[in-house]
Order: sequence, then structure tokens, then C-alpha cells
Amino acid sequence: MVSVTVIGSGAVGKFYGGLFTLAGCHVCYLERSDFTILQEKKYYEIELPDGHVVKIRPSQIENDSLQLPKSDIIIIALKTTENHLLKKLLPPALKPESKILLLQNGIGNEEYVSAFIKNHSIVCGVTTIGVTRINSGYIKVKDLGELKLAPFTKGDESSCEYIRQQLVCANLSDALCSKIHLFENHRALRWSKLLWNTSFSSLSLVFNTSVDVLATQKHYQNIVKAIMHEVCVVAKADGVEIEKNIERLIQRTITLQGYYPSMYHDFKMGKPIESQYIVLHIIDHARSHHLNLPLLSLVYEKLMMLQKNGKWFSASDQEEICRQLEIKIQKLDELIGL
Repeated sequence: MVSVTVIGSGAVGKFYGGLFTLAGCHVCYLERSDFTILQEKKYYEIELPDGHVVKIRPSQIENDSLQLPKSDIIIIALKTTENHLLKKLLPPALKPESKILLLQNGIGNEEYVSAFIKNHSIVCGVTTIGVTRINSGYIKVKDLGELKLAPFTKGDESSCEYIRQQLVCANLSDALCSKIHLFENHRALRWSKLLWNTSFSSLSLVFNTSVDVLATQKHYQNIVKAIMHEVCVVAKADGVEIEKNIERLIQRTITLQGYYPSMYHDFKMGKPIESQYIVLHIIDHARSHHLNLPLLSLVYEKLMMLQKNGKWFSASDQEEICRQLEIKIQKLDELIGL
């Protein structure tokens, strides 16, 4: 039996851990806030987009990383704000043939882990699922999205295929399992996800609104597109072309009515937000290529203000931020016009 350990058992970790459980794997969850309730109930629930609720019965739950079993697949779905904990949490679950699947937001994740974990297969996992933790032991899926896999080390495509096969061979229904695609370039995957995440996650928080509103209201949509273009410029400097994806992502986001990304929920619950890997790393990449990102730099500044003050911007503050961003867009348009 294939063994799987989930480190970071939030909404994403529980969903994909649940798929591996239904696929017949021995799945161990490293739990914190849900540890007690799972001990009592012995299961957690996943509400699917069609309203159907699936009960997942974990093979094993632990609240101490030293008790984690040596596993074939280790899913890292920890918030990037807690990446510093991986040096302690990850090693107990490793065996020589372990494959580490990183299901995290942002860019630079694989590079971070590879700096202290040597000689193990690291797989970049990018998921476009819309899933939220409603309460202890209950997560709700708004959109199944897709799961895209790429090896961190060039030529290690077999590790991606191994992970895919565990789910494909289980014949999970289309209503439950995200579409799975394999790719060769992990940086391309990271940039493709950032195109959506950097713009919609950040602006959802700054303007305290759902992503479909950002995608449909013209003044917001213009800002979204401008930030997406900034991400495209940095990605291109990194050898990745993603500009053609902008319109498709906006059209898809229009269908996500009432959806708020994880960064929004983290802030709402008083948790640190993933601004470093989702926003700051892009700005740092831009600087290394002598590129200027006026809009994203302003957005990052506002995110830091939110994190520091711990409260939403007022309506008048939001109007002023919107005005400042629109001025920067106008200046960029004038430069392009020249």
C-alpha cells in the first residue's frame, strides 16, 4: 500500500489527502486545530461543487511531527508563512525513495526546500481548486479546477507520473477528482498560477471584495489586467511566456461568484498573509532583472499596512488606493504610447 503524509492539513491538504485516501493509500495527516475533533469523529467532510458531501476517514492522524510515518509521498500544503517549520516537520517522514509534492502558493518554494533536503524527488504541484475550510472537519469546494505537476529536477518526470497514477488508477469520479496534467518546467507552472494569484488574491484583500467582482467591474478589472501584465513582464525575463492566459483567467474568474481566496480568509482570521511568496518574490525577481513594477509595489505596500494594522481599509481608503493605481496605469499607458 502506498503511504502518504500530509503536512499542512488545511483545505487544500485535506482535499488532496482525501483523494489519496479514497484511492486506497495509507494517509497520515499532521494536524493542529482539527486534531481533537478528528480523534473524536474519526472522519472529516468534503462538500463538492454539486452539493454532495463525502466523508473521509484518515488512516492516521498525528499532532507531533516526530510520530509521522516514513512515506512514499509527502504532501506539503503548509502556508508559505510557515515554511521555516519545514526543516523540523519534513525530515521525520522521509525515506530514501520519498517524493515530496509541494502544493503551495507563490514562487521559490522548491528552491527553498531543496536547500536543506538533498537527494529526494521534489515535485511542483500547482492547483487551481477553489476550496475553503468552513469549520473544524468540514471543507467546501467551490471549483475543482486542475492539478498540474512538474519535476523540480529536470528529467524526473517519472515522479510526477507516479503521483498521478495513484489517483488515476483509483478510478475516482470526475465529480470528485481534479483534472491532472503533467509538465516539464516547474517555473512555468509557478508563474502561470501567480498570474491569477498575485492579482486576485492581493486585490481581494486590499478592496475587501470577492474575485468575481474584481473580474467584472470595469475599474477593478483594469487594475487586475495591469498587475497581470506586470507579472507577465517578470515571467518573460525568467523565460516564461504567459500573457496569452490573461483573458481566459479573467473569464473563468467571473464564474467564481462570491469566492474569496485563501489570503483573504487568512487575514480575516488574524493569520499572517502569504505576501512574501505571492508578491514580494516577484518584486525581488523584477529588481534582479532591473525591472520596475509600480503597481505591484504599491499593492505590496498596502498589504503590509493591512497586516500591520489588522483591519480592513475604509471605503474612502479603498477609493484613494484605486485612484493611485489608476494614475500609475495611465502613466504606463502614456509611456507605451511614446
